[in-house]
Amino acid sequence: MTPSQHSFQLGRRMADQRRAMVAGMLAAQRAADLDALDIDLTPANTGGEENLAATRVYHAPAGTLAASITANAPDKPVGQWLANCRKGITLGEGPARVRQRAAPVAEIDPD
Repeated sequence: MTPSQHSFQLGRRMADQRRAMVAGMLAAQRAADLDALDIDLTPANTGGEENLAATRVYHAPAGTLAASITANAPDKPVGQWLANCRKGITLGEGPARVRQRAAPVAEIDPD
């Protein structure tokens, strides 16, 4: 098995665990085991810290987060992620989650 095949299977497994958690079908012991490994299954947090870090990398030399949708930093699609944030895409979690998600981005660049 190649590393990329292994990574894909792990990613699929984590997505399955997130779906089970959202549906209320994740066994309590499984949730406790994942929590002990410091794995955050909250769908809204998936990749959020990585995307924020990439956003900071983009902002440092540019001085702005007015990025084109195709902007990448270093290997993350920062432009697409920012566009999604602006549209309020939060996996159906409502306006409160949109504001919560926008706050760290506004700390980087209020505009």
